[in-house]
Amino acid sequence: MDMIYLFTTDVCCYRYGHDLRARTQFLSDRRLDYRERWTDEEKARFDAEAAAYGEQVDWFHKVFNECRDREPDKTLVEMDYTMSIDAVLSERIRGYYPADIEGNPILEKKIQPETRALVLSFFHSDKETAERYFDASTPEERLARKADWLTCFLRVDYLKTVEIPYDFTLTEEYLRDLFKSNF
Repeated sequence: MDMIYLFTTDVCCYRYGHDLRARTQFLSDRRLDYRERWTDEEKARFDAEAAAYGEQVDWFHKVFNECRDREPDKTLVEMDYTMSIDAVLSERIRGYYPADIEGNPILEKKIQPETRALVLSFFHSDKETAERYFDASTPEERLARKADWLTCFLRVDYLKTVEIPYDFTLTEEYLRDLFKSNF
Protein backbone atom coordinates (compact mmCIF):
# COMPACT_ATOMS: atom_id res chain seq x y z
CA MET A 1 0.00 0.00 0.00
CA ASP A 2 1.26 3.49 -0.82
CA MET A 3 1.86 5.52 2.35
CA ILE A 4 2.71 9.06 3.32
CA TYR A 5 4.27 9.70 6.72
CA LEU A 6 4.32 13.31 7.91
CA PHE A 7 6.63 14.52 10.67
CA THR A 8 5.30 17.55 12.50
CA THR A 9 7.45 20.32 13.97
CA ASP A 10 6.80 23.28 16.22
CA VAL A 11 7.77 25.77 13.48
CA CYS A 12 5.15 24.97 10.85
CA CYS A 13 1.45 25.77 10.65
CA TYR A 14 -0.86 23.98 8.21
CA ARG A 15 -4.33 22.49 8.15
CA TYR A 16 -6.06 19.57 6.47
CA GLY A 17 -8.71 19.70 3.80
CA HIS A 18 -11.88 17.85 4.82
CA ASP A 19 -11.30 14.78 2.61
CA LEU A 20 -7.66 14.51 3.59
CA ARG A 21 -8.39 14.70 7.31
CA ALA A 22 -10.62 11.62 6.97
CA ARG A 23 -7.73 9.51 5.66
CA THR A 24 -5.20 10.74 8.24
CA GLN A 25 -4.09 8.84 11.31
CA PHE A 26 -2.69 11.06 14.04
CA LEU A 27 -0.18 8.81 15.77
CA SER A 28 0.60 9.99 19.30
CA ASP A 29 1.35 6.93 21.44
CA ARG A 30 3.59 8.01 24.33
CA ARG A 31 5.52 4.74 24.07
CA LEU A 32 7.00 6.11 20.83
CA ASP A 33 7.89 9.46 22.42
CA TYR A 34 11.24 10.57 23.82
CA ARG A 35 12.16 8.55 26.90
CA GLU A 36 13.08 11.77 28.73
CA ARG A 37 9.39 12.76 28.66
CA TRP A 38 8.17 9.51 30.23
CA THR A 39 7.13 9.13 33.82
CA ASP A 40 9.09 6.74 36.06
CA GLU A 41 6.21 4.26 35.72
CA GLU A 42 6.37 4.44 31.91
CA LYS A 43 10.14 3.93 31.97
CA ALA A 44 9.78 0.85 34.19
CA ARG A 45 7.03 -0.58 31.94
CA PHE A 46 9.21 0.04 28.86
CA ASP A 47 12.20 -1.70 30.44
CA ALA A 48 10.07 -4.73 31.32
CA GLU A 49 8.36 -4.94 27.91
CA ALA A 50 11.54 -4.26 25.91
CA ALA A 51 13.41 -6.96 27.84
CA ALA A 52 10.76 -9.44 26.74
CA TYR A 53 11.56 -8.66 23.10
CA GLY A 54 15.35 -8.68 23.39
CA GLU A 55 15.97 -5.75 21.06
CA GLN A 56 14.45 -2.33 21.78
CA VAL A 57 13.97 -1.69 18.06
CA ASP A 58 11.70 -4.75 17.87
CA TRP A 59 9.64 -3.37 20.77
CA PHE A 60 9.20 0.01 19.06
CA HIS A 61 8.25 -1.80 15.86
CA LYS A 62 5.61 -3.76 17.78
CA VAL A 63 4.18 -0.56 19.33
CA PHE A 64 4.17 1.22 15.96
CA ASN A 65 2.33 -1.72 14.38
CA GLU A 66 -0.22 -1.72 17.21
CA CYS A 67 -0.88 1.96 16.53
CA ARG A 68 -1.17 1.45 12.78
CA ASP A 69 -3.47 -1.56 13.30
CA ARG A 70 -6.02 0.73 14.97
CA GLU A 71 -6.59 2.54 11.65
CA PRO A 72 -4.95 0.40 8.96
CA ASP A 73 -6.88 1.88 6.03
CA LYS A 74 -5.53 5.39 6.63
CA THR A 75 -2.68 6.11 4.23
CA LEU A 76 -1.46 9.40 5.72
CA VAL A 77 0.14 9.19 9.16
CA GLU A 78 1.04 12.35 11.06
CA MET A 79 3.42 12.05 14.00
CA ASP A 80 6.20 13.73 15.93
CA TYR A 81 9.75 12.78 14.95
CA THR A 82 11.55 10.64 17.52
CA MET A 83 14.55 8.33 17.27
CA SER A 84 12.30 5.32 17.88
CA ILE A 85 10.02 6.26 14.99
CA ASP A 86 13.10 6.87 12.83
CA ALA A 87 14.29 3.32 13.60
CA VAL A 88 10.89 1.84 12.73
CA LEU A 89 10.48 3.81 9.49
CA SER A 90 14.05 3.02 8.45
CA GLU A 91 13.13 -0.64 8.59
CA ARG A 92 9.80 -0.19 6.81
CA ILE A 93 11.11 2.02 4.02
CA ARG A 94 14.58 0.64 3.35
CA GLY A 95 13.90 -2.95 4.31
CA TYR A 96 16.57 -3.28 6.99
CA TYR A 97 17.62 -1.96 10.36
CA PRO A 98 20.12 0.92 10.14
CA ALA A 99 23.58 0.81 11.69
CA ASP A 100 23.96 2.16 15.20
CA ILE A 101 26.22 5.08 16.13
CA GLU A 102 29.38 2.95 16.20
CA GLY A 103 28.59 1.56 12.76
CA ASN A 104 27.66 -1.93 13.93
CA PRO A 105 24.41 -3.33 12.60
CA ILE A 106 21.66 -3.40 15.17
CA LEU A 107 20.24 -6.53 13.60
CA GLU A 108 20.97 -8.55 10.50
CA LYS A 109 17.25 -8.83 9.79
CA LYS A 110 15.99 -7.99 6.31
CA ILE A 111 12.33 -7.33 5.64
CA GLN A 112 10.20 -6.51 2.62
CA PRO A 113 10.03 -2.71 2.39
CA GLU A 114 6.66 -1.03 1.97
CA THR A 115 5.61 -0.79 -1.67
CA ARG A 116 5.96 2.96 -1.84
CA ALA A 117 6.31 5.29 1.12
CA LEU A 118 6.94 9.01 1.16
CA VAL A 119 8.12 10.69 4.35
CA LEU A 120 7.68 14.45 4.56
CA SER A 121 8.08 17.38 6.86
CA PHE A 122 6.79 20.83 6.01
CA PHE A 123 8.47 24.15 6.70
CA HIS A 124 7.81 27.80 5.88
CA SER A 125 10.19 30.28 4.31
CA ASP A 126 12.54 31.99 6.75
CA LYS A 127 10.56 35.22 6.38
CA GLU A 128 7.25 33.54 7.27
CA THR A 129 8.84 31.55 10.09
CA ALA A 130 10.28 34.73 11.61
CA GLU A 131 7.38 37.11 11.01
CA ARG A 132 4.13 35.17 10.94
CA TYR A 133 4.47 32.49 13.55
CA PHE A 134 2.40 33.39 16.59
CA ASP A 135 4.21 31.85 19.55
CA ALA A 136 5.90 33.93 22.24
CA SER A 137 9.45 33.36 21.01
CA THR A 138 11.50 35.91 19.13
CA PRO A 139 11.98 35.67 15.36
CA GLU A 140 15.60 34.66 15.94
CA GLU A 141 14.56 31.84 18.28
CA ARG A 142 12.02 30.56 15.73
CA LEU A 143 14.63 30.59 12.97
CA ALA A 144 17.09 28.78 15.24
CA ARG A 145 14.47 26.07 15.97
CA LYS A 146 13.77 25.74 12.25
CA ALA A 147 17.52 25.38 11.58
CA ASP A 148 17.77 22.72 14.31
CA TRP A 149 14.90 20.74 12.76
CA LEU A 150 16.39 21.00 9.27
CA THR A 151 19.80 19.92 10.56
CA CYS A 152 18.20 16.93 12.27
CA PHE A 153 16.22 15.99 9.17
CA LEU A 154 19.26 16.21 6.89
CA ARG A 155 20.51 13.07 8.67
CA VAL A 156 17.33 11.19 7.72
CA ASP A 157 18.03 10.13 4.14
CA TYR A 158 14.49 8.99 3.36
CA LEU A 159 12.85 12.26 4.52
CA LYS A 160 11.87 15.07 2.15
CA THR A 161 11.41 18.59 3.44
CA VAL A 162 8.91 20.74 1.59
CA GLU A 163 8.37 24.48 1.90
CA ILE A 164 4.74 25.54 2.10
CA PRO A 165 3.07 28.90 2.75
CA TYR A 166 2.07 29.77 6.28
CA ASP A 167 -1.30 28.22 7.30
CA PHE A 168 -1.44 26.19 4.08
CA THR A 169 -4.35 23.79 3.57
CA LEU A 170 -3.14 20.31 2.61
CA THR A 171 -5.36 18.60 0.07
CA GLU A 172 -5.58 15.16 -1.51
CA GLU A 173 -4.51 16.63 -4.84
CA TYR A 174 -1.48 18.43 -3.39
CA LEU A 175 -0.21 15.31 -1.61
CA ARG A 176 -0.96 13.13 -4.63
CA ASP A 177 1.18 15.46 -6.76
CA LEU A 178 4.00 15.36 -4.17
CA PHE A 179 3.79 11.58 -4.11
CA LYS A 180 3.85 11.28 -7.92
CA SER A 181 6.81 13.66 -8.22
CA ASN A 182 8.84 11.40 -5.93
CA PHE A 183 8.06 8.08 -7.65
